[in-house]
Amino acid sequence: MNSVSQHIALQVLVCTIGDEGIARVASSHLPAVAGVEYVVCWQAPTKSAPVPRSLAGRGDVRVLRHSSSGVSRNRNFAIGAATAPLALFGDDDVDYSAQGLACLIETARSLPDADIICCRHTRCGLFPKPYPESAVTVAHAPRGYYTTSFEIAFRPERVRRAGLRFNEHFGIGAPFFICGEEVLFVYDARRASVGVYVVPVTVCVHDHLTTGARDLNTPDFIKTNGAVQARLHPATFLPRLMVHAWRSSRSGGVGWRGYMNHALRGVFYACRHRVFCRKD
Repeated sequence: MNSVSQHIALQVLVCTIGDEGIARVASSHLPAVAGVEYVVCWQAPTKSAPVPRSLAGRGDVRVLRHSSSGVSRNRNFAIGAATAPLALFGDDDVDYSAQGLACLIETARSLPDADIICCRHTRCGLFPKPYPESAVTVAHAPRGYYTTSFEIAFRPERVRRAGLRFNEHFGIGAPFFICGEEVLFVYDARRASVGVYVVPVTVCVHDHLTTGARDLNTPDFIKTNGAVQARLHPATFLPRLMVHAWRSSRSGGVGWRGYMNHALRGVFYACRHRVFCRKD
């Protein structure tokens, strides 16, 4: 693995795919911050566009091309590529805060036991979910909190040592399950006794709906939720899904029976294809 200059304290691992993706990275706000490097992990086809000049001309940006597909595979590539003591997953449509990135570096130094540090983001000037007012372990995060991929910072060496990877059956570009990969990543981290904290540090702006929020009432999302709930709560996933189905029917979404049918399809698919069995 290549060594990184000692002055790089944080690498922002921006994952993207295709020519449109790299164009989005080029148009996003990547502020120059002392000690921060942007590593763009670009899933690029054989005949892809050149690296945009706005990225190629910067000393704090590196673009790494590779030929895989699927966001979870890209994030696993990024984990392997990270060389700084601290890294932050990023997306191609996120605008970063210089103050937030600097604050993240200092916060990580103040939490030596934290292997994974989940931060905050804003959407249209507001927080899209409840966050704690001080640093807490993820087990003590406020009710209603959930993990978003581009909020996840981590210490690469510790994460690699624990064998943590994103489940490549989940996420955009996966064959069946369209999201849920970050929730499973944090779940696997906790099972591996990796220290996961949530901190009140706002690192970026994302003024679009995430996949989960946008596709909440679609069959693909419901199938994914079924599999994720079965993984997170193996003893109680069925009543939990019934509650989700009831809430969906009451809020004008998918009806109770339809919701359960989609959710159980996800559960059966996960079992049949052994998606939670590591092959490496």
